Amino acid sequence: MTWTNSADIKAQISRWWDKGDLLVEPYQEDPTFPRRLKFKSPTSSEMSTHFEDVRLWIAQVSEIKGIRLKHQEVSHRIIGKNSVPREAWIESCGDALLLIGKKQAAEKFYQLWQSTTTEHSELIPWLKRRPLQALALYDQWPQILRVVSWMKQNHRPGIYLRQVDVIGVHSKFIENNRSVLLELLDLALPVDALDLTYSGAKKFSQRYGFREKPLLVRFRILDQELSIFGGAQEDVTLDANTFARLKLNLSRVFIVENEINFLAFPAMPRSMVVFGAGYGLDYLSRISWMQNLDVLYWGDIDTHGFAILNSARTYLPHLRSILMDQGTLLAHQYVWGVERDQHGAGNLEALSEPDYEMYQALKNGRWGQNIRLEQEHIDWKYAEGILRLVY
Repeated sequence: MTWTNSADIKAQISRWWDKGDLLVEPYQEDPTFPRRLKFKSPTSSEMSTHFEDVRLWIAQVSEIKGIRLKHQEVSHRIIGKNSVPREAWIESCGDALLLIGKKQAAEKFYQLWQSTTTEHSELIPWLKRRPLQALALYDQWPQILRVVSWMKQNHRPGIYLRQVDVIGVHSKFIENNRSVLLELLDLALPVDALDLTYSGAKKFSQRYGFREKPLLVRFRILDQELSIFGGAQEDVTLDANTFARLKLNLSRVFIVENEINFLAFPAMPRSMVVFGAGYGLDYLSRISWMQNLDVLYWGDIDTHGFAILNSARTYLPHLRSILMDQGTLLAHQYVWGVERDQHGAGNLEALSEPDYEMYQALKNGRWGQNIRLEQEHIDWKYAEGILRLVY
C-alpha cells in the first residue's frame, strides 16, 4: 500500500531542511508553522478490502511523535463507522527538527546567528540565503568573523594575504576560505574598499587591495647567441612583469606543458621554449613582444589540452598548435591513456578549424571512449622530426 508512513513524513521534513527552511524559520517575519504535510490515507474501497491493513496503518501512524492528525469519521455499509486520519500537521519547527534528528545542528546555527548579529549584523542576509553553508562552517565561523573585523579596520591593506595578523587565524586561512569571504566582505565593506573590476575567488587579492604573489614564467633560450647570462640553453625564471620587458631578437616561441619536454627541447635559432601553466596562461595578454612572433603550443591530446589551447588563443589569436594532430595521436596508440573527466560543454570558438575538429572527435569518441595522449608519452625522435619542420 502507498499510504503515508513515518519514513514518508521524515523525507518531507528532510526536504525542508535541505532547502534551509528549518534553520531560518525562527527569524522569519511570517512564521510558516503549523505546516500541513502531504498525506495519503486509505480510500473507502481500500478500507473494505484491506481492513486489517488499514487498522494496523492507523495504529502505526498515530504513534509518530511530533505530528497532529486530523481524523474523519467514515461510514461504510460493511465495516460500519471508523475514524480515519486524513491530514497530518507539524505544529512547530522544533517538532520538525526532533523528527529528523537535527535539533543539535539547529542549535549550532542559532549560535552562529547570535554571534553574527552581535559582531556583524550586516552579514545576516547571507546567513538567511546560505544557512546550510554557514552551518558547515561552524568551526571556522569565529575566525571568519575576526577576518571580517580586521578587513573593516584595514581597507585595501596592500600586503600579502599571508601577512594578515589576526589572533587565532593561521596564515593560509584567508586563501582557503576566499569563496565565502568574497561574499561576506562585499556585504561588510564600503564600496570604495572594493575594486569592482575584479571578481571571483581567483581575483580576491585585487578586489580587496592585497598584494598578489608575482606570477613566475620559466623559459629557456634555445639560441646560445641570444643567451641572457651567457650560458648554453640556460633555464631562467622571471616574474611575468620582468618577462614582459624582455628585448630579444626572437622569431619563435614554443609553449609546452611537460617539464621533461621543456628541458629536452633542442637548440633552435632565434627561439625560446616556455614551460606552460595549464589554464593559467592569461599572463600572455601582457606580453606585447610575443604578439608579432610565431608562437606554437604543445599540450596533451585530450579535451582539456584543446580547452587550454583555446584559452591561450584568446590572448594570442595567431598561436597555433604542434604535435596535437590526428597523425601524432594515431602514431602513438600503444601509449594512449584515459581522460577520466572530459572538458565540459563549450564552443571553444578561439580554436582553429583543424584543432576544433580534433576536440570534437575526442569528445565524440571517434577513436575510442575518453582517450588521451599525454605529451610526455610521445616518442622523442618523432617529436624532433616534427619540430625540425618548423626551423
